[in-house]
Amino acid sequence: MASLQDPEFLEALQKLFASSNDVRQLAEMQKRLYAGLQDLSSSHRQVYDHVRSLTDAHNQTRNETQELTRLRRDTDNFLRQLDTAHRETRDTVRQAMDTIRSVQDDIRKIPQLERTVEDLKREVERQRQYDVRDERGDKDIERRVRDLERRK
Repeated sequence: MASLQDPEFLEALQKLFASSNDVRQLAEMQKRLYAGLQDLSSSHRQVYDHVRSLTDAHNQTRNETQELTRLRRDTDNFLRQLDTAHRETRDTVRQAMDTIRSVQDDIRKIPQLERTVEDLKREVERQRQYDVRDERGDKDIERRVRDLERRK
C-alpha cells in the first residue's frame, strides 16, 4: 500500500477524487471542446461545400473549354473551306471574265464581218453577172459557129 506522503499517490488521489470545482471546470472544458468540434464540423462542411462548388465550376469550365476548342476547330475548318471556295470562285470569275472578253472581241468583229459578207455578196453577184454574160457570149459564139457551119 502506498503511503500518504508519496507525491505520486497523492496526485493520483487528486485526479481520482476531483473537487466539484474541478468537475465544473472539466464540464466547461467538455462543453467548449464540443462547441469547438461543432464549429470545426461546420467549417469542414463549408470547406467541403466550397471545394464541391469549385470542382463543379472547374468541370463546367473544362466542358466549356472543350466546347470552345471544338468550336475553334470547326471554325478553322469552315474558314479553310471558305478560303478554298473563295479561290475557286475567283478562278471561275476570271474564266468567265476571259470568256466575256472573248465574246466582246467577237462582237466587235461583227460589223467588219458583216461588211465582208456584204462585199462577198456583191462579188458573188458580180461573178454571177459575169457568168451570165459569159454564158450569153458562149451561146452567141456557139450560135455563130453553128450558123457558120450551116453556111458551109
